[in-house]
Amino acid sequence: MGAGTDTAIGLLVYGSLMHPEALAPKFGVAASSLPVRIRGYRRSFCQEPSWRKGAAERRGVLTVRPSGGSWVNAILVCGCGSEVFRTLDHRERGYTRVEVARGMIEPYGPGAEVDALDRISIYGGRREMWNPALLPNPGYLDLCIRAARGWGERFLEDFLATTRVGDVTLRSFRRSRGAASADPSPGSSGRYPKGPA
Repeated sequence: MGAGTDTAIGLLVYGSLMHPEALAPKFGVAASSLPVRIRGYRRSFCQEPSWRKGAAERRGVLTVRPSGGSWVNAILVCGCGSEVFRTLDHRERGYTRVEVARGMIEPYGPGAEVDALDRISIYGGRREMWNPALLPNPGYLDLCIRAARGWGERFLEDFLATTRVGDVTLRSFRRSRGAASADPSPGSSGRYPKGPA
């Protein structure tokens, strides 16, 4: 990836698109991916869905928004071209794509790929789509948990701790609903391979 090329663009994904099967087959991304932390953002299930179906208040999907002392974890997909973004811009029509400063991104491990990117983008929910009264869409929540679990236990733990449902963490929300037993035990989760998604 060289400076100025169409493939020197990164995309930060923080929900269902963290699952490699959600991004690669649908959008033709042939890129490397790595787990990262993004400083200055907060993630919550307060987004009205653009295309997913949900029942009553159980229709919330994830969004991020700037928040000073907060951070979230995500997957940085390297090597996204303009065609991928055209497709995603339509899919993510309830969101706005914004650039994230490279200095706000901290890889979980080695991350030379970050420095090789010209730009890094993330989709944040449009303000008119925010609804703090929403609860997670159950099928979407399950997909996000599976996606986070695939990046390892530490990544999953961070996901549960930095994702909000109303005023509580996703971990607390799941425990209040008896879902804690669905979380993996230490060492039980595999990892997605680094490399082509």
